[in-house]
Amino acid sequence: MLFSFRSDFSALLSLPSLVFPVNTPTPPLRPAGNRSGFTLIELLTVIGIIGILAAIIIPVVGSVRNKARQSQCGSNLRQLYTAAILYANDNRGRLPVDRDNWANDGLRWHRLIYSYAGGNSAVTWPGSIAPLYVCPSDPAPFNGRLSYGINEFLDELSLTTLQARVIMFSESSNYLLFNEYATTTPLVKYNHSDRAQAVRVDGSLYVSSTFPSQAGDRLLWLPAP
Repeated sequence: MLFSFRSDFSALLSLPSLVFPVNTPTPPLRPAGNRSGFTLIELLTVIGIIGILAAIIIPVVGSVRNKARQSQCGSNLRQLYTAAILYANDNRGRLPVDRDNWANDGLRWHRLIYSYAGGNSAVTWPGSIAPLYVCPSDPAPFNGRLSYGINEFLDELSLTTLQARVIMFSESSNYLLFNEYATTTPLVKYNHSDRAQAVRVDGSLYVSSTFPSQAGDRLLWLPAP
């Protein structure tokens, strides 16, 4: 009887071990439509950061754009100056200022220097070089096509007799800096944050927030004291 028990026990041990599965709870899947988004605080924080960046960037971009426009305006003045000098070289040193003839044939300074500035003929003015005559910051150019005026006190004067600091061209509300409506105070137009630009007889730029009258600074406008 004892022998039989040992034999049966050995047979029991030789049987393969049984593995009983253990049920592990599986977390329920979250429905796709219930995903958590930004909290209100996170959303307000992002909006606040965007607002701060906009407050910093927008003025900087505006300032850079205004500087670029002012630089382009200065370049226009220098190109007009160069064209006027080339015209003078072909006309016994006389600048393109002849008020007596303007009333007769209409050849004002912007047409007289047109071919020297790159245009084909005064008849086709302003043609392809129209941007040269307009300041990019000018909201209302004269007749829609001209932002600069010439100092007509240089009429019939030779370059050799002019002082270097005398203004030749300036931003203006008229094609003339002085006319029958403004005989003492120049018609300067301040297109750059209350500042205006001009080019002198020596080719240098003059930038100011206040352009004086003839009485205030005669040497700035008149060829001789």
